[in-house]
Amino acid sequence: MAMQKKAWMTSELFKAWLAHFDNDITRNTGKDNRHLLILDGHGSHVSLYVVAKAHDARIDIITLPAHTSHKIQPLDVLVFKSLRFNAEKNETYDNDKMSQDKQPKLS
Repeated sequence: MAMQKKAWMTSELFKAWLAHFDNDITRNTGKDNRHLLILDGHGSHVSLYVVAKAHDARIDIITLPAHTSHKIQPLDVLVFKSLRFNAEKNETYDNDKMSQDKQPKLS
């Protein structure tokens, strides 16, 4: 794996990351499965090399439009929002149930 001093993604760093990702999924699931990789629209993710490497590795890439990932990040919008809603709903239910259990019972 590679890294750089600043927190910026570069084309070379992304190529190294993609090779690492390919090796990891090949080791864990084999070459028969397809994989979906969702990326933001950063320029370092888009190159002929990346497209060819992903195709050879059976990785399908979806690129989110540039400067919109903070609004439409799939995990935040679809998964975490739903989890957060259900957790809050369950917490409210649990708190209500505990409140009812603590109230004195009328005979």
